[in-house]
Amino acid sequence: MSVATTRPRIIAMWKQVTGVQKVYDNIPRVIQTAHLPAVIVFPGEMAFSKIASDIGEDDRLYRSWLVLAEFGLGTEAQSEIDADPWFDRIRDYFTARPGLELDNVAVGDLPQDLVFNAEYEGDSGFTIRPYGGKDYAVIESRLRVNELASIAYQD
Repeated sequence: MSVATTRPRIIAMWKQVTGVQKVYDNIPRVIQTAHLPAVIVFPGEMAFSKIASDIGEDDRLYRSWLVLAEFGLGTEAQSEIDADPWFDRIRDYFTARPGLELDNVAVGDLPQDLVFNAEYEGDSGFTIRPYGGKDYAVIESRLRVNELASIAYQD
């Protein structure tokens, strides 16, 4: 298990969250306004613990940006008002799926036999973040995923 298996799983989960228009499969250079609200998943820092000679445990933080709107468009405070219902929706969705469970969706090439232990750590609150030369209204969610990893060094 690794970022290569966990990140696509988190992306597939975000695609199930009601109201999300686009979940980027990779980190985009620019965000298309027509795609908003959109999600970008950033694999973050990892702590590793060796359990045995050939197995270890990864504890990695995944940061997901829910990009709501280009900041400054619409009426005064519109992007902040639009953010309000997302806080509980995101928390409830990920808290209810500690094993990164997918609901009634064709998962295609995603491995089905992996065991995940995920903990929703919260969000950033309403923030304004620069991206690709523009400012966006963003809620950053943090999901800590703990998984076993086989240690197999190869040249």
